[in-house]
Amino acid sequence: MIEQLSEEELTISDRFSSISGENPLYAAFLGTFYEHDQEHRAQYYLDHHDLPRAIQIREDCVNKIIQAEVPESVKGSFLYNLACFYAMQNQLEKATTLLQEALTLAPRLKEWSLNDPELAALRK
Repeated sequence: MIEQLSEEELTISDRFSSISGENPLYAAFLGTFYEHDQEHRAQYYLDHHDLPRAIQIREDCVNKIIQAEVPESVKGSFLYNLACFYAMQNQLEKATTLLQEALTLAPRLKEWSLNDPELAALRK
């Protein structure tokens, strides 16, 4: 399906806003087809009591996006999800630092973060 789209359709912001919001369509694919798979890989290691390996997978995923030429809001979304991961692992200092950076890059996430159950540990 992706191959049927032109480069313009994939890269113009707001072209498919119902799917990708303010970001280009390719950004939605990054989350759905890249980050989501990495989350499952990390969960496998969490389920097998290997937190360091799970952290490495999640951090590698985010670092690739941070280094890529993608909109700041996309980088912010990936950092936000990493902050949620750390909050759920009760690594609150790391989660707080990442959340602050994420909200700087993607301020639209601030309202969501106030009630996000994955960040509940930060609100205690």
